[in-house]
Amino acid sequence: MPNRQKLLALMLGFIIVLFGGCSAADEAKIDSTSDLNQAGYIIGVPEGTPPEEVAKEFMPNAEISYFTQFIDGVAALKSGKATAVIYDSSGVDRILLSNPDLVKLPEELGNIEIAAVVRLSDTGLNDQVNAFIKRIHQDGTADEMVTRWIENIGGVMPDIPKPQNPEKKLTIITNGMTEPMNYYENGELTGYDIEFIERFANYANFDYEIITMDYAAMIPALQSGKGDIIISDFFKTDERGQEVLYSDAYVVLHNSVMVRKSMFSGNIEAENSTIATNDELNGKRVGFITGMVHIDNFRPLYDSMEYEFNDFSAMTEALKADRIDAMLTSESKVAEIIEQNPDLLALPPYADNSASIGMSKTNTELGDKLDAVVKSMITDGSLDALTKKWMGSDEAQKVLTPVTLTGEKGTLVAGVLGDDYPYSYYKDNELVGLEVDLARILAAKLGMSLDVKTMDFSAIIPSITAGKIDLAFYLAYTPERAASIRFLTPLKSDRAVALVKNKVSTDSTATAGSFLTGFFTSLQDSFNKTFVVEDRYKLILQGLWTTIVISMLSLLFGSVLGAVVCAMRKSRVKIVSGLAIVYIRLIQGVPIVLTLMILYYILFASVDIAPILIAVVGFSINFAAYSAEIFRTAIDATDKGQLEAAYALGFTRVSSFFKVTLPQALRHILPIFKGEFISMVKMTSVVGYIAIQDLTKMTDIIRSRTFDAFFPLFVTAFIYFVITYLFIIVLGKIEVSIDPKRRKRVVKAIIDPEVSVAEVAE
Repeated sequence: MPNRQKLLALMLGFIIVLFGGCSAADEAKIDSTSDLNQAGYIIGVPEGTPPEEVAKEFMPNAEISYFTQFIDGVAALKSGKATAVIYDSSGVDRILLSNPDLVKLPEELGNIEIAAVVRLSDTGLNDQVNAFIKRIHQDGTADEMVTRWIENIGGVMPDIPKPQNPEKKLTIITNGMTEPMNYYENGELTGYDIEFIERFANYANFDYEIITMDYAAMIPALQSGKGDIIISDFFKTDERGQEVLYSDAYVVLHNSVMVRKSMFSGNIEAENSTIATNDELNGKRVGFITGMVHIDNFRPLYDSMEYEFNDFSAMTEALKADRIDAMLTSESKVAEIIEQNPDLLALPPYADNSASIGMSKTNTELGDKLDAVVKSMITDGSLDALTKKWMGSDEAQKVLTPVTLTGEKGTLVAGVLGDDYPYSYYKDNELVGLEVDLARILAAKLGMSLDVKTMDFSAIIPSITAGKIDLAFYLAYTPERAASIRFLTPLKSDRAVALVKNKVSTDSTATAGSFLTGFFTSLQDSFNKTFVVEDRYKLILQGLWTTIVISMLSLLFGSVLGAVVCAMRKSRVKIVSGLAIVYIRLIQGVPIVLTLMILYYILFASVDIAPILIAVVGFSINFAAYSAEIFRTAIDATDKGQLEAAYALGFTRVSSFFKVTLPQALRHILPIFKGEFISMVKMTSVVGYIAIQDLTKMTDIIRSRTFDAFFPLFVTAFIYFVITYLFIIVLGKIEVSIDPKRRKRVVKAIIDPEVSVAEVAE
């Protein structure tokens, strides 16, 4: 008993020291980067990058911790494993949007030059890249890209023509997990780097394929010929410049330092007060949607810092996370926004706006006909009735008006947002809303069919001028817009409103709410971001399928190869047996990651083979080494006397093996074989090193978008547990079926045909 008490006391003391140390660190306050130059502080940086040099220069007394993926550095910071993280300003700004518990220090410590990377021998390709970079900086395209992806939130990829007769095909390496430079959205790669790739392909007239991989694998992949060029938010450093050839910088970012808000002692805007009037918006951070008129009416009235967004959801999340202080919208949208976000409130309207149908100036005949129909609908009150139906609170009435679309006079093409309740939105997988209903009515009255296209608001007016759509609804009039499109008779008069966060309501709700309620709310939000948004569950399913395919094929080929190696190992020819021993010891002594990298970057470097096949080869080779020893041990466990008896009965060596040795060996093989297979399934999580998007890699991709450092990892762990458990069940049933001691026995009676059932009963 005394020993047990001492052990408990020791464990309790360890826990107290551990958590005491954590809280002490959290109590330390940081106001600037100079405060981080202390022993005991841990600074997270990506290895071999300018942030590492910044940490060494400005924080020499602190300990440096390295990470491969930015999201891993964020996870370390949020969990207290790091005191601060240094990264480029664009990545830090995106992290802050969805992590209100983090904050960026005010100083920016030097610039980061982002460049394309090619092999030292590819000077011609590098010259092409440099010429392209020079061109986009001269014609203003580079500035547009910076505005679209870095300065704004939620950029939309423009339509860029594909080369019609490409002269060659390049393999381009990127990461796919570095928003806003390159990341997955709705299952497709997008971002600054991806637009750069598409524009460069059009400029240099080449086709391309993009492969994604971790940063640590990019230069080896480039040098081994697996890729032709790296375009992936790649930082220029002198050390890397000795191994590869850098292009000129195509964008310049800044080093930013991020810490936990609990450690920050500086001033955070709009943290403790509610904005009550429009005048208080002076000097504040105001968000608006690209292309919407609200900011044009706002600028002459108030002097604020402007933040541009491409969709309402991103802007709303930024407001709720205290990254902006207000967001501009239309008064008609306020009720719906506040219903979904009760922690927001609306300030009094600050400007009047009229909203009309906008269409091309060139199609005057269609415009005149539409204008006449709109005027008649205003006169007879049908437009007002239609508006009240969709703007009202009775959801049962919000159904599309039955019309007949004949198509005799052609097709009317309308552009809508598709996520703009109650104007255009999806209900039961059908596009509905006021704009859709009005478009159907107008098309029917003109004897036309209807084609409704969904797009971002920033693409509406360019689509009208380019002739891709005929019209769009409820566009606010401005002189700038009127210079490029025609406005019909106004459909309604609306007012511009600023929404702010209701701090008092939020704080009181947080105080009154229970921890459990907050936990489940956070869990629901994490589940939604991980699985539902952008159909990200499809990424999980794709990664899971890849993991299962690699595992099953490696099991099959590895078992066959293992049997061959086992036969060689038991051969009486010493050379054959020796080769098998060398193979087994060599494979068992090399980590599977190195095996995969040797296969991918060296042995198959010049072969155009899918990475997933290389993974199957690697894991088959690895699994064969272990299964061969399992087979040999099980065979050696068979009683030699039984073999001698079989030979005495006239069995050959082959028949003796299959009739006597194998059935007994299988009982010894399966328990160990099962565990080895499960270990292999879990080891497949490293295939991301060779550009394979397995379950773990897909999780990293999702984490890079949601910036939720923990929930996707728990989900992945649970999925691995489920699939391994299912494999254990299947292999367990096979194990029972071949073991006569464990399988169910069926007693069979021998019936004498000369004895009746009645006689047996007596």
